[in-house]
Amino acid sequence: MSSKQKTTTGRTSGSPAEFFQNFVIAWKLMRDGRVNPLLRFGIPLLALIYVLFPIDVIPDIIPGLGQIDDIGVILLALQMLVQFVSPDIVDGYRSDARPSRDDAATGQSKDDDVVDADYRVVE
Repeated sequence: MSSKQKTTTGRTSGSPAEFFQNFVIAWKLMRDGRVNPLLRFGIPLLALIYVLFPIDVIPDIIPGLGQIDDIGVILLALQMLVQFVSPDIVDGYRSDARPSRDDAATGQSKDDDVVDADYRVVE
């Protein structure tokens, strides 16, 4: 099985668009009260401690290479947060971030609903 798998949207996992969407979802999950506080605060806190801790897998003394493991830990923490939270909550944020096919075809968003009605003036 390859490392890149098809997602429900048809894109391969690991694409820049999916990374950005997971980043936005992870940010929203950290602020969502329905998420377990251990996940909300624990995973980002552990990633921050690793980044700030002076002992790394690849020493930060080596310019460029020293930051690669820090970036990897941050990316892993974002992915873990999205994976470990209840799928119902994550799917709610995914559906909010993705416009529907009708919206994309007409150029309308959910906030551009049109109400067609008849009215009369009562004096």
